[in-house]
Amino acid sequence: MNKSKKTPSATAETNTSATAPSVPEPSPPSKPTVPPKRPNPAAKPAATATAKPTSMPKRKRDTSSPSSYSSSSSSDEKGLPPKKGRASGTMLKELLQQGSRILRLAAFKVDQLAPADTVASESQKKSETAQEAIEAKIDTVLLKMDTITNRLDRVEQMMKGTATAFALKEQSSMEQTRWRELQIETQGLQAKVDALNLSQLHRDMDELKTSLKEPNTQNVVDEDPQPRAAREPSPEMERILRQMGETERELKEVRDAMLEVNQSIEREREECKGKSGSTRTIDDLKQRRSRLQAREDRVEREMQDLERQLEREEIKRSRKRSLSHSRTREHSEEARRSCDSRSTGRDQDARRGQEKRRCSTRSMDHQHRRPKWSASYNSGRTFSSRPGV
Repeated sequence: MNKSKKTPSATAETNTSATAPSVPEPSPPSKPTVPPKRPNPAAKPAATATAKPTSMPKRKRDTSSPSSYSSSSSSDEKGLPPKKGRASGTMLKELLQQGSRILRLAAFKVDQLAPADTVASESQKKSETAQEAIEAKIDTVLLKMDTITNRLDRVEQMMKGTATAFALKEQSSMEQTRWRELQIETQGLQAKVDALNLSQLHRDMDELKTSLKEPNTQNVVDEDPQPRAAREPSPEMERILRQMGETERELKEVRDAMLEVNQSIEREREECKGKSGSTRTIDDLKQRRSRLQAREDRVEREMQDLERQLEREEIKRSRKRSLSHSRTREHSEEARRSCDSRSTGRDQDARRGQEKRRCSTRSMDHQHRRPKWSASYNSGRTFSSRPGV
């Protein structure tokens, strides 16, 4: 029974020892290897009784190989029951060795990942600083973009008010055509001016001046002196104005006296408030004020009457002025008619004289331009027309 129990464990140990050197795992050079913990001495007799003496050095050699760790861990992870004939001390030793290996691997991984963490933190800080710098630059760029957009808006508004190249081209073409038309018109006017007879125009202008001077003198002689008299004020109006000035001064004096009486009455009342004396002075002042009021009413009525008289005089004066204007208008119209008749007579005489002069000049030009053969021809005709020839 004991032999049958020992053979499976020996075969397992030989299998693990045979498979161990196939996949060696290099240990990290930076961390020193942790020595395996000693097993419990209480479990040694059982281990010596069951395990072979040659199996221990194999286990010691297999501590550095990861294959044994993988096989044992796989068996533990799978939750398999412990093999028969294996002592509890050896199992504990194996577990401790496996734990030490796991710890060494974890430490190695931590050492490998520590610089990566520091580098990641440094790169994160750098990226944060770069992001802050980029955000600051973006803010400045946005401010500049706002100013640029405002300037572009102003430029667009200015460009809307200005004309485009096509419109300027059309305007220049229209200006050229207008310039050509003006040149043609100036040439036509120059031709008309050249065709005019300036000496004749001067003579006609002199005649017009003389014809205009005569009506002006006639109007000065025939001027009616009535408007000049109408402009001057009449004696009745002067009397009314003088009387209005006197009444206005009297009215002002009355009002000033009434103001003084009222002030004296107020003073007397203030003085008599604390005293129980008589009010004789106040009664006298009131009587004087009543007399001044009656006088003020009378002067105001006189002023109103004078204003009505002045209005009536103004109406009469305006009527006289209108009559004088109508008379002067009639005189001027009569003078204008007489001047027109005289000017028409002179114009007719001037036209007749001009026609006579033109006829005489035409006849003289015709005589000077007549050819010699026409005289011989006319003489031949006259000879042939004689009777008996």
